[in-house]
Amino acid sequence: MAETRIPPAVAYTTYFQHSTPSLADGAFTKEVFTNGAAASNSNITVTYISGWTYAVTLASASFVATAGVYELAVSVTATPSSRWAETFEVTPDAIGASVASFTATPSNGRVMSGGSPLSGAVVTITRPGGALLAQASSNTSGVWGPVIFDANGTYPVQVQKSGYTIATASIVVSGGTATGPGADISLTGATSSSGTTASSLWAYARRMYKDHVGIKADTEIREAVDEALAMIATARDWPWYETVGQITLNAHYQTGTVTVTNGSSAVTLTGGTWPSWAGTFGEILLSDGLWYEVLTRDSGTQVTLTTPWAGTTGSGGAYTLAQMQYALPSDCRKIDSVVRSRFWVWGPEPVSRATLEVAKRTWISGASVAQLWSIERDRLVVWPYPEQAATINVLYSRAPAALTTGTDVADWDSVQIELLRRAIDYQIAARGDCAAGDRQTCLAAYKEALSRAFDQDRTSQTHRVGLTSGGSPMEQLRYNSRIS
Repeated sequence: MAETRIPPAVAYTTYFQHSTPSLADGAFTKEVFTNGAAASNSNITVTYISGWTYAVTLASASFVATAGVYELAVSVTATPSSRWAETFEVTPDAIGASVASFTATPSNGRVMSGGSPLSGAVVTITRPGGALLAQASSNTSGVWGPVIFDANGTYPVQVQKSGYTIATASIVVSGGTATGPGADISLTGATSSSGTTASSLWAYARRMYKDHVGIKADTEIREAVDEALAMIATARDWPWYETVGQITLNAHYQTGTVTVTNGSSAVTLTGGTWPSWAGTFGEILLSDGLWYEVLTRDSGTQVTLTTPWAGTTGSGGAYTLAQMQYALPSDCRKIDSVVRSRFWVWGPEPVSRATLEVAKRTWISGASVAQLWSIERDRLVVWPYPEQAATINVLYSRAPAALTTGTDVADWDSVQIELLRRAIDYQIAARGDCAAGDRQTCLAAYKEALSRAFDQDRTSQTHRVGLTSGGSPMEQLRYNSRIS
């Protein structure tokens, strides 16, 4: 069961799949429940899209007009019977003040390739200023959304999928209406050797597995290819996997006053509204001078801490809410460096988390520009807390994309396919009998191919940069750079 937070009085579309195509709206029974009681199911429409995909559209006059938590269930009693359900939390602060929403439709934002819908494409929508607004994924019909916008402007759209070229478009928001690109967004298969498609690699792995068949063999073959890609990616810092991602830092929040109660984990806000990110790694500084982690954002006026307040009950107290931990890009394998900008002047090297925590306990105030950063698991941790919002760029090594369909192209340089095949040989040998030899033989062949690949990754062997004292920064860089 999915859970979705949406703002009130905004039309919303979601999707489900059913094995019988082309059913009319009347074939479905729609039920809405809130707090266990039935609610109105009017203004809800089910529309067939294509394949096995149906769209469920909630008009702005339906239950989304009133804040609350709802469960929508759509069922069909005809054979084969099925039931789909999704839980919605309708809340004014789901994403801030809503201006408009957009859902891709055929000939207006749908993702296509070669005249067919493309599923699994990542759709990234950025704000006019460059900060990330939202990400979505296309379904089997190539559609995606909805995306909710909280301000007017032109929003760039970027669509990408492993093995395909990147496509761009834009959405214009004005007067409460989001206008899409007005055409399908087409992706083209990236130029590569036919041997690097998933189906070709799976076929090669099956030959090395001495033509084993069956569900177990199929699973092992797919795992072997994906783990071969991961094996290569971690062997060295290949430029192939270098990319830049964005992380948006949230400004601290101090509007209004708080009420705390001895022995209670609830903190109530008066004269303000907790920002939407409060429950995502948020921390609050209270009157005892200690930082408390926020467990959940319960509403616009209440948050729950991970530990109860041990101090004296009181109201009208000052506070500081800040976010010092931020999720790294989902495909981030290793942070290489931060890309400096006006709001990012921290040291180029990370500090230990221990050093950062010591600084956090001795330096209470925030700063418009911070100085310390650390990486912990899948998070970037910063200090001091940001006093203003900013989007920063990080250079990182990404993990290779997994292969899910036969037409996917391996996330690896096709020129280096020999190395990929030797890695597949090793992974097959680790699982059983391999035509290329035993595990030790395959590992030796992989290492030999890896040593030769180091000098054939299409990059320079040395890159030395220095600066002179004269000329513009770009002139200095050109004069002092040497690539050999």
